[in-house]
Amino acid sequence: MSTASYPRPEVTPLESSPLPDRRIETIGSGIKATLVNAGVVPVAGIRIVVRAGSADVPAGQTWLDRLVHDYLREGTEELDSGSFAAALAELGGSLYVSGDEHTTTISTEVPSENAPAALKLLASVARTPRFPASAAERLRDDLERTRAVVGTQPGWLAHAAFRSELYGSHPYGTVLPAQAEIAGLTMEAAREFWNRRAGGSNVRLMVAGLFDADAILEAATESLSGWG
Repeated sequence: MSTASYPRPEVTPLESSPLPDRRIETIGSGIKATLVNAGVVPVAGIRIVVRAGSADVPAGQTWLDRLVHDYLREGTEELDSGSFAAALAELGGSLYVSGDEHTTTISTEVPSENAPAALKLLASVARTPRFPASAAERLRDDLERTRAVVGTQPGWLAHAAFRSELYGSHPYGTVLPAQAEIAGLTMEAAREFWNRRAGGSNVRLMVAGLFDADAILEAATESLSGWG
């Protein structure tokens, strides 16, 4: 084997990549809005982020946050899920609801000119979700099917064991519910959890892409002020 040394390649200096400017405003009730106008495609991404995650769920109600996410997809007090989906689709968007240990995010992406109207629709989901009692059994059944499937997957089982060993009785330590926990989840518990956590300084509006910032702030003030 040759022991000849080879010259190291020269590394060229890194080019600077300045971050786009952020505009941060408070729009009422302590809700902050972060606006990042950047890009070349006329699309805006809108997120309403609420400090309400799995770590905030009461003991014995694991996956209550997931039930809340499912209810948020059920529409608003004025629009059922089908009507809401149609209204947002007319603006070029779809509803996405996701969460982690500390947040729940309601989001969409739409053409720039439709961003203010889409923001108002997202705000209606966040402020006045429908929580239909008739959906409770169906949503619990969906969660139970998910629990049954992931409860047989080695990756999930290893993840659950690791978190339990690492965090113990802390909320981080429980990622898989018992079957009885799923059966005990109720619409009332989901609504109470959301109403208690959502609103005011627990909410952050984030908009990025190409959009009219003043129009976004006007829509945000109209639809989010007084929440909390």
